[in-house]
Amino acid sequence: MRKVTQRKKHFVAAGTEPRRPFCCPRGYNADRLPFLACLLRSESGGSLVELALVLPILLLLLLGTADFSRACYLGIEVSRAAQSGALYGSRNPSDVAGMKAAAVLDAPDVPGFTTSNVIVTTGCECSDGSSASQNCSTKPTCATNQVTYVQVTTSLNYTVQFPYRTLPAVVVLHGSARMRASP
Repeated sequence: MRKVTQRKKHFVAAGTEPRRPFCCPRGYNADRLPFLACLLRSESGGSLVELALVLPILLLLLLGTADFSRACYLGIEVSRAAQSGALYGSRNPSDVAGMKAAAVLDAPDVPGFTTSNVIVTTGCECSDGSSASQNCSTKPTCATNQVTYVQVTTSLNYTVQFPYRTLPAVVVLHGSARMRASP
């Protein structure tokens, strides 16, 4: 048979620990440690507090990474659109509307990218790349052959999805490509 002893308001069976509140660690003694002090010394819930402190920082990093990745993707698309327009222009140097259309058609996933975001210029230059003249208004003086070039410049205003105080809310993405036109 178990022997029951009494310790200040706690009845315990012989050989067992006295009852303790669920939040207090083992070895809690109600005689020595008041309940409030026990709660303050308890380590339960420490992980939850750490998570609450770190989670906003992790979310900020995640959102910043997503926003930066989207801007990089759109920058690549805008640059590739310029290359496509210049490639089309190298075969058809007099078709300015076709160059703009080729640039826009190469970037279907870019929101708000239209022919107004594309600038086309043509000109003449020496075959070694020197003495460029826009629109061939003045003929370059070349020791070698004269060639015609096509330059397509694209731009897009990217609005940041998650604005930050120290960074601009709108970033201008540019693309440019220059190719020689075939005769």
